[in-house]
Amino acid sequence: TSDDDMYEVIYESIPGQKSFNFPYQLGGRDHGDKVKDVADMNAHTLQEHDILVLYSDGVSDNLLPQEFHSCFVQYETTVDDSNEQESKDEEQLTYMIVSYSAVADCIARRSYALGRDPNYMSPFAQGAQQVGKYYRGGKHDDITVVVAQVVRTDVPLQPIRPTTRSQPPNDDQGDTKVVT
Repeated sequence: TSDDDMYEVIYESIPGQKSFNFPYQLGGRDHGDKVKDVADMNAHTLQEHDILVLYSDGVSDNLLPQEFHSCFVQYETTVDDSNEQESKDEEQLTYMIVSYSAVADCIARRSYALGRDPNYMSPFAQGAQQVGKYYRGGKHDDITVVVAQVVRTDVPLQPIRPTTRSQPPNDDQGDTKVVT
């Protein structure tokens, strides 16, 4: 199995659209659809370490949620949050994302590249075929991605200050430059 097989999509919302490629438009007082009329209201029970990814149709037109997993694997680390000293086997390890912005950027860049590929059989192209339309390739569109992970609030969090390899952090100079 590959490393990204350890992730599982628990919930994926249904695209908010009136018909294929005709999404709801939220905004403006006198224009667009009213949130109360089109919102997909669901309640979910989250567990510690669950990863949440919120994204626009510029992402879902080009990537399936299962395709985000390789981005998680690139920016994860294992942590031992048990109180026991015995070693854990692979199935008991806890995986934490070390850079949510890097994961979001990874997803956005993959979606952007696929959106510009005229030969890619994208989720958008597959959806077009399902409604009897011909479309081949990715769909170039606006892309927004937000990534978060559920953590316990009763444990003090230690801030991670990413630094460049060539510049060690210097607390006297304020914020540290992040290089991804």
